[in-house]
Amino acid sequence: MKHIWTSLLTLTEELGFTISFKDDMSRPYSVNGNFEVKNEFLHINMYNAEVCELEKIVTLAHELGHGKHALEFSSLSEYSDTYYQNIVPFEWQAWLYAEEILKNTSFDQWDYFFKDREACYNRYKLSIEEPEKAFWYYLQEEAQKMEEYIQECM
Repeated sequence: MKHIWTSLLTLTEELGFTISFKDDMSRPYSVNGNFEVKNEFLHINMYNAEVCELEKIVTLAHELGHGKHALEFSSLSEYSDTYYQNIVPFEWQAWLYAEEILKNTSFDQWDYFFKDREACYNRYKLSIEEPEKAFWYYLQEEAQKMEEYIQECM
């Protein structure tokens, strides 16, 4: 898995993206990330990357998917300006690129990838269609991840 992670970091650099690693103490049991346009640069934030090797690989591939999608736009501000009106299709496109990116590596954990993609995508859809229900699902997921984290720490 380490070689896949290294490949993704190399791709990040080749595409000209910056990346930073941070701890999210409010969710120490979960890897997550976000993609942003920062002063006309493409930047990825990764949180708690040390928690789970597989989760960090899939998360970074997804965030790189956002970056590859952003490069299709005539300007980075156009991507940023249209993202919030098109969250669900933009998220789906990022997952499609993530799959393409991982297929170019020796990644073989496709069951995990597709399960994660489906869960994340459905969460975005639900957050648009039924925000209150999405919030409760989010809390349930967080509680489950926290419980797993506590069990691992014992």
